[in-house]
Amino acid sequence: MAGEGSRITLSFRPFRGLPFRVRWQAEITEFVMNSQFSDRQVSGPFVFWHHTHRMTSVDRAGINITVILDQVQYEPPMGMLGRLANGIFLRRQLEQSFAYRQTRIRELLPKYMNPVVPINQQPAAPPSKPGRRTA
Repeated sequence: MAGEGSRITLSFRPFRGLPFRVRWQAEITEFVMNSQFSDRQVSGPFVFWHHTHRMTSVDRAGINITVILDQVQYEPPMGMLGRLANGIFLRRQLEQSFAYRQTRIRELLPKYMNPVVPINQQPAAPPSKPGRRTA
């Protein structure tokens, strides 16, 4: 199981169609079960990267839902050139990555969790046999 001190290594193509991949290693620096975890870049494309994932249970009109909040602090690579790249495409690319992840979470979670049905929308009890009453 991943927890504080665990390291994750991944690689990705910074731009579609490029023949090379960029390696990125992150370390989990904080882990609170069912609440949050944080990771920092050990090595990779950024000068600085710190990402906190928070999961919060919220009651919305009688339905208990989980809200996932990401907080990312980063410094792009290459000084002035990196800041220019951030303004032109990097920030947008990160936003698209998180939007994609959000879509995938919505697709995958129902496969692994029972659907939540509000109390006032529970399925009706099956019809009882004559002479029997349900309370």
